[in-house]
Amino acid sequence: LPTSLPCRLTKLGCEENQRSFAAGGVGELDMIMLDYPGPTTDCIRGQWRAFEEARAEGWVRSLAVSNFTPQQLDVVCGKTRPTVNQLPLCAGYHDPGVVAANARRGVHVQAWSPLGNGRLTRFARDAPAVKELCS
Repeated sequence: LPTSLPCRLTKLGCEENQRSFAAGGVGELDMIMLDYPGPTTDCIRGQWRAFEEARAEGWVRSLAVSNFTPQQLDVVCGKTRPTVNQLPLCAGYHDPGVVAANARRGVHVQAWSPLGNGRLTRFARDAPAVKELCS
């Protein structure tokens, strides 16, 4: 897909959400998040350009991403850097290399499953050791 189509489609979604927020009396958002990157570099660039336009229009203060690899972050870390990359991290599952890669790009990591769905880890086999460590 050319960059322009994902940009137009993402912009349409942003505009629909903006109208809904405005109807509820919300004129500005603290942050919007691009959850899951598009399948290609051009898609990601297009989606991000629409987000940058929303920020430039003043109805959102900061931009974020979710589930982006370091390579996908490189696609969007240009004029406007994401504030946050939300990743699947918890006490029993984290990759210090991925956290460091985000830090090198000036992007904060936020856990989207900090308690591992109540198990403190993503994998049941690790739960007893992690629970013992946390107690």
